[in-house]
Amino acid sequence: MRSAICKAIGVIMLTMMCLACLSCSDAKCLAERTKCKLDCPSTMGLKEACEQKCNFLYDVCRRKS
Repeated sequence: MRSAICKAIGVIMLTMMCLACLSCSDAKCLAERTKCKLDCPSTMGLKEACEQKCNFLYDVCRRKS
């Protein structure tokens, strides 16, 4: 009984680690987009253009990974 529980926990942990590694690239892309948006100027027209650029770079990053 105890070994079956340990095996089940091991499989669950392995699955969680694989899922975490898959989402690492998404987290990296999201962090880059957030950093890009923070660097955008506060002027209204420039800010919108900068945010569009950040969103475009985010999409490119997601497609690459």
